[in-house]
Amino acid sequence: MALSWFPFYAIETIDAILITHGHADAILGFDDLRQWTLDGRVHASIPVYLNSETMKVVARTFPYLVDSALATGGGQIAALQFHVFGDNDHHGGDVYSPLLVDELKVIPFDVEHGKAGENPYYSLGYKFPGITYISDANLIPKVALDLIADSDILVLDALNVKPHPSHMMVDEAIQIALNLKPRLLFLTDFCHDVEHYKLEKTLREHQELKIAGVSAAPAFDGLVVELNC
Repeated sequence: MALSWFPFYAIETIDAILITHGHADAILGFDDLRQWTLDGRVHASIPVYLNSETMKVVARTFPYLVDSALATGGGQIAALQFHVFGDNDHHGGDVYSPLLVDELKVIPFDVEHGKAGENPYYSLGYKFPGITYISDANLIPKVALDLIADSDILVLDALNVKPHPSHMMVDEAIQIALNLKPRLLFLTDFCHDVEHYKLEKTLREHQELKIAGVSAAPAFDGLVVELNC
């Protein structure tokens, strides 16, 4: 993806990486970052922000990225600076203290993303100035909904039109947008069997969204959103 879109938009650096959770689809790209840091080609290192629970998963999966002394072979690994927030007694459902990421205020918060045994499994959403990003969630706790109520732009998980145990479906994401009334809604994370243009038409013609003043569309690779913040 970076090979396609970074050159197109003349993006030459990675300021920071924010991780939502410890599932494979969220963390297994770490090794690919080494091309950015080998011999300081672009960066001496890249800052990575994640909570303590996800850090445990990263340390098990990529021990050599956490402790370079554990690297084997040629030893050419990504140089990452891990910024860990939250504590080891974290029980979920929290809004975390704000982070300062490259002079940008970012507030992480928990959202439910299926189950971990009998308990909820938590992923993270991130609130930035003017925009909130929630990529993996089946339920957003009230404390998080209160936090993001003033978001101008909302990016929401919407896996499918059918119910799913760990992701919101399209109608659920729309209902959240109707309650919060952001100016813009982008749906993301949907499956391949969700047809982009059909979903685009559905959102464009959705009467309740029109009445609420919410402009909604499916997100897509290469999407750029301009913010005034």
